[in-house]
Amino acid sequence: MSTIDNRTDLEKGLKIGIVDIEATGLDADYDELVCACIKTVNPGDNNGPIWTVRVDDKRNPKLLTDKWAVKTLIEEMNTYDLLIGWYSSGYDFPFINAKALEHGLIPPKKNYR
Repeated sequence: MSTIDNRTDLEKGLKIGIVDIEATGLDADYDELVCACIKTVNPGDNNGPIWTVRVDDKRNPKLLTDKWAVKTLIEEMNTYDLLIGWYSSGYDFPFINAKALEHGLIPPKKNYR
């Protein structure tokens, strides 16, 4: 298991984010992404900005599908050098990858631990 060790990743100048998603259930084949957030980790500071996407955002052209939210989340995820989260490699990232494939999108680059 990898972690941010002794802040070396931060000292290297990597853009690091903490990611979390919420969905209607645990199975990406049947369930929908509801919202997601990424908190930027700043060196020596716990007050980094929080980026959020919600399926009910008025910018979503089709509120009945999570495709726009998944696409927007992947675009944001790809701006980070490293993403971390609580059990994200067991749930969040597989869920996002499955939803991307369902919607014909390219899954995010593998920049997580």
